[in-house]
Amino acid sequence: MTWLRTAIACAVLASLPAACGSSTPASDVDPETALSEVTERTLAEGSAHVHAYSPSKGDPVRPDWDTRGDISFANQEARLTDGGELSIYKPSAIWKRTPSAAVFGPGKKWIRLPRPVGPSIWDDRIRLRVYLAAGVTRSAAPEESEIAGVETLHYDTNVDVEQALKAVPEESRLLAQDALKSLLLGRMGRVEFWVDQEGRLRRIQVTVPPGRVYSYSGPDGSQKRLESVSTVVGTLDYSNFGVNVDTTPPPDEEVADPSKS
Repeated sequence: MTWLRTAIACAVLASLPAACGSSTPASDVDPETALSEVTERTLAEGSAHVHAYSPSKGDPVRPDWDTRGDISFANQEARLTDGGELSIYKPSAIWKRTPSAAVFGPGKKWIRLPRPVGPSIWDDRIRLRVYLAAGVTRSAAPEESEIAGVETLHYDTNVDVEQALKAVPEESRLLAQDALKSLLLGRMGRVEFWVDQEGRLRRIQVTVPPGRVYSYSGPDGSQKRLESVSTVVGTLDYSNFGVNVDTTPPPDEEVADPSKS
């Protein structure tokens, strides 16, 4: 698959004068430069199907998590299933389908919650993870690999969140700072990227060593603390780019709103 190195380099460097067809072979492009366009090319797809997961290997302090669904890159909209529960995310509210909704009355299947203001929540942390590729400060030479049958180049890198934030629109920068630092448990971290021949992300894998701590303020002003008691490996896979993200709220008669109780 040596052709893949040239194909991906051409895709991510198409806007540069020294790209394919010039005096600089695409295969000689350094990994940091090749990754610099990956965030933009992935976001340009508008949406994707995602699968975010991290096996705990029986660690009772850090249980398994496994999230699947569709997410928009353009706004705070997503439809995700986590632990068997479906959630619909929109800019001002979140609907969660849960058996506990039944306590609010017959026929209630969903709970509606206002979207918290302040620190990022789960769909933000999935959506904004794409910006990690803009923060690469060091990368080993890429290796050819496959993700779900798609040929990719695999980069093993170091990422600096402060550098990544330069690629984030100003109005989303504070949210992204919390989302990325809470993922890495700090400013710097090891992140692996798998990039397809169109220059888009197919997988991001973050490895956090034990003993890392990240503190932040909760939506109510309380102080929160995250700590890795063992090595944590979180993976996010992308597929089905451009998917229609169905965030139609459930029927009112099925929704309980605790804020109005």
